[in-house]
Parts: sequence; structure tokens; C-alpha cells
Amino acid sequence: MRQEVNKRWHLTLAIVVSMLFLALLIVDESEGIGLITGFLKNQYGNEIIIKFKYINTALIYTYLIIVMAYYQKNIQIERLYGYIHKVENKLNENNNINITREGEEYLHCYPFMLTVVDRIYKWLFPVLIAFVAIYKITVEEVSVVFWMDLIAVCLIVLLSVLYVSYMCFNEEYLHKEHKDMKTTSKICNFFKEKN
Repeated sequence: MRQEVNKRWHLTLAIVVSMLFLALLIVDESEGIGLITGFLKNQYGNEIIIKFKYINTALIYTYLIIVMAYYQKNIQIERLYGYIHKVENKLNENNNINITREGEEYLHCYPFMLTVVDRIYKWLFPVLIAFVAIYKITVEEVSVVFWMDLIAVCLIVLLSVLYVSYMCFNEEYLHKEHKDMKTTSKICNFFKEKN
């Protein structure tokens, strides 16, 4: 579990760095290009001249890939806690020992500061991820690569919406096993606070 949390931390840093590069390209395009080409020169040793539109597209798709990996890792970690909780309950049923190392104990008396951080990761960070991508595409000139960039931005927004839906709402009420439930009940249960 600790390895997964470390991987998530590295992905979080990668997203922040990507957002900073995108913001720099929005605010000062020439400075952003200079930093990126300087980085490439340090990595590969010779002067590399790349047109802005290609740097921009590469950065947006890199951002998409990092965001996708970040959301996958977060959902995987979230599901692991639920799985650990179930395993603990099974072990407790079969033994007279009360095992609550990660699942139930982790959620017991959850500190307020961690609740705030949890809300930032579940709501604010995805909104910020989508906002940066949307804002970046709105300042681009329309061209052939613009449409490629727009596809990446749409995917980033879609992934962000689906991530918030999974992390904050009860998606299980939208699954087939609740087909007998009225649509209004499904929607109400979907928006109830997730346990």
C-alpha cells in the first residue's frame, strides 16, 4: 500500500509540474518555449529547435497521460482500502481477534485536517486539472494541431468528471444490479454522501 501511495505522490508532483509548464506557456509563450528547449538541451546535449505548436501538443498529451495515471492510481488506492476493510471483517468473523489495521481503523476519528485535504484531492484538484486544460485550449489559435489538442482536453475534462463521480458519489446505484429501483431513487442515492 505504501508503494502505491508513493507512486501517487510522484504522479501528483508530475501533474503540478505539467500545470506549471502549461501556465507558463499561457502567460509567457517565449519564456515557456525557452525553458522547455533548455531542458531538452540539458537532457540530450545539442540544440533542439521545435516549433511551439508541437511543444504545446506534446505537453498537453503528456498532461493527459499523467492525469490518467494519477486518477487510476487514486481509484486503485481507494478500492484497496475497501478491500482491506472486507478482509479484516472476514478475519474477524473467523477468529476471536479484532484486526483493524488499515480499513476501519483508518477511517475511525478521521482528523479534520485530513478531511480538508481529502476534499481538496477529490474536488479541487480535479477541477483545477480540468480548468488548466480548458483555459489552455481557449488561448490557442485554431489550426490542425488545435483539433488534436482539443481531443486531449476533452479527454482530460471527461476523466476529471468521471473521477469526481467515482470518488464522491455512489456510482453503484447506476449499475444494472439496481435495475428494479426507480430512476429518481437511483439519482437521489447517487448524490448521497459516499461512505
